[in-house]
Amino acid sequence: MGQYRLLVICKDGEMWVIAVIPEYEKIGIGAKLLNRVEDWLWAEGWDKIWLTTDVNTMLRAYGFYKKQGWGDKGVIGGIRYMIKMNPNNTIEGTGKNSGDF
Repeated sequence: MGQYRLLVICKDGEMWVIAVIPEYEKIGIGAKLLNRVEDWLWAEGWDKIWLTTDVNTMLRAYGFYKKQGWGDKGVIGGIRYMIKMNPNNTIEGTGKNSGDF
């Protein structure tokens, strides 16, 4: 307990907050948490999931999400949006969210 924080909102496929305290970074906890959240959201039927992060691509979070296969959709209204498509869904538009975010 206490090594990480996790909050997931599933009303529209948005993932909120995966944070690992500094002493526990770079040992795979963040990637494991992210994979569990992604798997859960895919199982809930989402075609794509999304998150927001800082606009600064030099921060750790941006590189972490890119390494985990998230795509950068750009900055809208001062917020960077990232998206990931369901790798298990071979027919686009069959899940809960077939439109934009």
